Amino acid sequence: MEEQKGRRGATADDGWRVDTALTFILNTMSEKKKGGTLFSFFNKRTKNDASDDNIVVDKDILDDPDPETPDVNVIKNSAKLKKNVTEHNMNAYDVGLCVDKELTDEEKFNFCKNAWSPVAGYKFPVIKQGNQNRSFQLDWLRRYHWLAYSELKEGGFCKCCVLFAPIGGGRGCQVLKMFVKEPFNNYKKAPELLKHHATTQYHLLASEKSSAFIQNYKTGGSVEVMLSNKVSSIMENNRKRLVPIIKTIIFCGHNNLSLRGHRDDGLLDIDSALVGNQGIFRSLLAFRIDSGDKELTDHINSCKKNATMISKTIQNEIIDILYKAIIEKIIINVTKNKYFSILCDETTDISTKEQMTFSVRYVDMEEIEIKEEFLGFIELGSTTGSAIRDTIIKQIECYKLSLKNLRGQGYDGGSNMSGRKNGVQALILEDQPLAVYTHCFNHQLNLCISKACEVQAIRNLVGIIGTVSVFLSTSAKRTNIMLDIISKDDSIPAPSKTKLKALCATRWVERHDSILTFRELYSYIILTLEELEKMPDSETACKSIGFSASIKRSEFLISLEIVANLFSHTKTLSLVLQSPKLELSKAFSHVKNVIDVMDDIRENSVSKFETYFKNASDMAALVGEEIRIPRLCGRQTTRCNIQTTDPIEWYRITIFLPFIDHLISELKLRFNEKLSEVMPLEGLIPTHIDKYDESNIIKAAMIYSEDWSGQKLDIKSEISIWKKKWHNIQTMKPDTVIETLKHCDEFFPIIKTLLHLLATIPVTTASAERSFSSLRRLKNYLRSTMGQERLNGLAILNIHKNIPINIDEVINIFSRSSRRIKTEDWSI
Repeated sequence: MEEQKGRRGATADDGWRVDTALTFILNTMSEKKKGGTLFSFFNKRTKNDASDDNIVVDKDILDDPDPETPDVNVIKNSAKLKKNVTEHNMNAYDVGLCVDKELTDEEKFNFCKNAWSPVAGYKFPVIKQGNQNRSFQLDWLRRYHWLAYSELKEGGFCKCCVLFAPIGGGRGCQVLKMFVKEPFNNYKKAPELLKHHATTQYHLLASEKSSAFIQNYKTGGSVEVMLSNKVSSIMENNRKRLVPIIKTIIFCGHNNLSLRGHRDDGLLDIDSALVGNQGIFRSLLAFRIDSGDKELTDHINSCKKNATMISKTIQNEIIDILYKAIIEKIIINVTKNKYFSILCDETTDISTKEQMTFSVRYVDMEEIEIKEEFLGFIELGSTTGSAIRDTIIKQIECYKLSLKNLRGQGYDGGSNMSGRKNGVQALILEDQPLAVYTHCFNHQLNLCISKACEVQAIRNLVGIIGTVSVFLSTSAKRTNIMLDIISKDDSIPAPSKTKLKALCATRWVERHDSILTFRELYSYIILTLEELEKMPDSETACKSIGFSASIKRSEFLISLEIVANLFSHTKTLSLVLQSPKLELSKAFSHVKNVIDVMDDIRENSVSKFETYFKNASDMAALVGEEIRIPRLCGRQTTRCNIQTTDPIEWYRITIFLPFIDHLISELKLRFNEKLSEVMPLEGLIPTHIDKYDESNIIKAAMIYSEDWSGQKLDIKSEISIWKKKWHNIQTMKPDTVIETLKHCDEFFPIIKTLLHLLATIPVTTASAERSFSSLRRLKNYLRSTMGQERLNGLAILNIHKNIPINIDEVINIFSRSSRRIKTEDWSI
């Protein structure tokens, strides 16, 4: 017995310590906690893996400045507990009793204050490790204030981690093991293991929690709701480090700058990045550091290799958060205004993937303004009508928009989109009959001009201009020859253009600029071709001779003058139809105005064409030519054979009249019958108040009867009062839906809803097509492998520059998706 007491280091007051501890424990422990407090020690324990992370910790926070002894209350001792303590040689405050136990705050407080510690002379068990016998060293307890020895477990524990450590720690949040759930007894590697544990992140948090718990316990503070100063400091510091990184990504996105370079992994090499060897993103970060950004400088100089927060993975995560933040603002606004239309178009990107752009059109009823917002690109696996329809429906659901509020569809005229049976518009109409389909007005205008240009002389003109423009503009040598000729000319006024513009391959209305430029530079083109005829290169010389002869022909000059004059009207119409704020009423009004102008020209074709003929004759005189009628014969089957000797009459009948007749008929055919069912709602606009019968307006209103509450008599009486109101006003009447909405008060709720719906119906898909310009700039041949999420994020940043971004909100979202910002110090 004496030998056993000597090994345990027993002293004269051992009896007092045991009795006092037992008395205190019996007073404070509840019977309902038996399964989860000290009594559950005898339950079977589960072994798990552990892992550490290196974080610097200040051991001073573990010191207890005010040690206390437990209060002693004289009560009846528990015979059962005393028996367990005696049988297992336990000290009442042995830290091993706390392992894997759920303790009350009072129990935790007492273990923090009174954890048992061996006295001087205590004999620790000897363990054979390798070829030597080793044992726990009392000096370790003095050097590491958080360390406690468990006589029960025969090993060391971290008293802070046993009581306050999280469920897991380290990378992957693995379950903790040594020092926490299992005793430390690998004495051979004691110095390394003790130092390592002192620097782990979970130990730092547990130590902070332990210190704060002791300080707050007496005032009623709860450890579950208490945030340690260390954690707050880490989070605040991490947030500051992210700000310049996020701002740099936003800057690159707004200015369509590629972030990544050939080498952009690992730590930032400032000198290399400043000269542009590590991509634009890293170069901008290096520039910020070089300009004195203290937060970023401290972060880059002190961060660990796995916590730089500038890797491509973090870039993609932040870009995705920015995308969602902007989209959320747009969707909230769309949902708030209820009704919306969709605008879609497809194209093939640089990596030969079919991309569909997806945009929405709605009326902001607070600002009384039509808005068309781009929402993203969608990669299509199939371009059939059913596949695109499924993609659109899925995307609407993804954005949490309601198909019930869809009131319009805007596409091009492709059969897979506009087909009456299996087209996208028809399939969506089956799900939502009120989603009116609009064939893009600009596409229709393009088709009108394309069809009109099938007149033989006009078709040949367009082909020759395109070929000559490419021939002269794609060669630096030929371009310079033409520039020299223009610079040597002293004529006044000087030409506004000095270089030919290639014809657009698909948009016929965009060819007007090319034709006008060709007409302005006609005399210089002739001189350039004559100069090229003398070139030693036989191919260039031969082509120049052929081109020169072609553009000197009378038919070419007449056609050039006709097309240049008539296309000037359609060009203006095309530009107006591209406006995202354009509404149906105004669009039809503009088309009608152009048709009326064309009709006037047709009715006065004789006088109009004489002007065109005179201009063409002047151009011919500049190059030494004269407008002549082509050779005529008695019978002709391949071209016009008008029996007249007057060149003006011959060219008016054979070229001018067929071209303008084709153009007028196409415009009337494609625009007059469009949206005839809903267009009577235009009669609610004050300037068109008498354009439609009241019955037609009511019939159109009844199509949307589910969107307004009331009976047919209600809308009838409201229209009557509305018309009476505007008949009494003679000046300054609104002529657009948007202007009219500003005059709709609560006295006209049905009319306000109907005008809202009319403004929501799309006119063109120009906004959707503009996104293709961003797509071509973003996903070019240097960035052809860009992922879809990154592409959408950068496209949203580039297109929606006007939408403000709250950096704090972005960091909040990032912190919810990454626990590292909450729990890890990124410094070394």
